[in-house]
Amino acid sequence: MFGLQFGELRYALIAEIDNPTTGNKFLAVSLHLHSGIERTAYFIQRVIEAEKQGRVEREAVQGFVSALEQDQNRRLSEIRVLMAELQQLLAEERDLGVILGGDFNFEPDSPEYRELLAAGLRDTHMIASPGSNLYSYDPQQNAVVRQEELAIPPSLRQALANLPEVEQQRIVEDYRNGMRQARRIDYLFHMGKPPKLKAFYGGHCSENRQRSSVNRDPTTTVC
Repeated sequence: MFGLQFGELRYALIAEIDNPTTGNKFLAVSLHLHSGIERTAYFIQRVIEAEKQGRVEREAVQGFVSALEQDQNRRLSEIRVLMAELQQLLAEERDLGVILGGDFNFEPDSPEYRELLAAGLRDTHMIASPGSNLYSYDPQQNAVVRQEELAIPPSLRQALANLPEVEQQRIVEDYRNGMRQARRIDYLFHMGKPPKLKAFYGGHCSENRQRSSVNRDPTTTVC
């Protein structure tokens, strides 16, 4: 087991699990990604919609958008550092795959989520219950979390500092309303090594993919 530090005392703990019965090994990873201003994808989309409707000018909230994008990019950076490490470990061909879980601080429609899928990870909830909603974080059902959501991140306060007071209050209220909503920020992903293609000849598997001159009807399959 070893730790991978992302900065700001955020870690990913990586352990190699050995099945004593089969001798198979896999990597288990637990992490907690950067938080900052949460729901970045949600709020960026809200700003885009408000701009299209003429309710806000982009210049007026650019500081807010920049702060959102900075937190989003930080999580993306942490994901890329982690995936580079995992790919290096898997390249040693000792482990069958990876189980990755933790508090990711993003939602399924976010760039961070898509980054993990593009890297080859699969969302186990979507495999088990595709199309169904799962909320792992609900301030309305958790009094401790509900109290925490009343606090405004310092980075958000700083981003709004140059706006008129009325505009600051409106954005803060919109932020709190968004943070009160139930959402999913905790995940369990997995990634396995792709199976090797083997040629199937007369009922026997072979690593050789060349057509056999002996067998009349060889087909290629996964054995």
